[in-house]
Amino acid sequence: MKKLLSHLIPVTQWLWVIALAMLGGCSTPPYRLVYSSGFTFARYDFIVVAKPDNATTSSSLYGFDIEFANLMARYNMKIVGDKEFETLTPAEKRQTLLARMSLIATNKKKNLISISFDDGVSGKTVASVTAEAKGNMFDTSDRTKAFEAVTDALLQALEHDKGLSVSDANASKGR
Repeated sequence: MKKLLSHLIPVTQWLWVIALAMLGGCSTPPYRLVYSSGFTFARYDFIVVAKPDNATTSSSLYGFDIEFANLMARYNMKIVGDKEFETLTPAEKRQTLLARMSLIATNKKKNLISISFDDGVSGKTVASVTAEAKGNMFDTSDRTKAFEAVTDALLQALEHDKGLSVSDANASKGR
């Protein structure tokens, strides 16, 4: 698992440099959700939430990783630990997404939060959602709003792809 994700870290850093440069001078929507060709969340039932820096001792992103895992569990995704992933059957691995979260703090007023999804077998990035996070990420309220911005788009995609419907408005917001 470490080998699978370790090669993605340098690539991800360069992609963020390019993304920040592109976002600096233009107006953007509140979020951007991108799928690779042929991707659908409907094919996946398991998810591994990767450690932020791919080290077993790394700390969480202000608890976003735990909140994200809880949210995915509410949408019928089975949360699998990185060590547990190795024990899954080949069929289960084909139904597994590896989720990577990142928070890019450019300054106290404008930040980016992103969740990327990699196929559990190929390692190919198959989907990504990024949202602008306004405010101070050291402030709990601003962090909560930032997390909600990125997960709103993701939840809409999950509901569409997996044919889910959520009747409680607060549940669709992950609250």
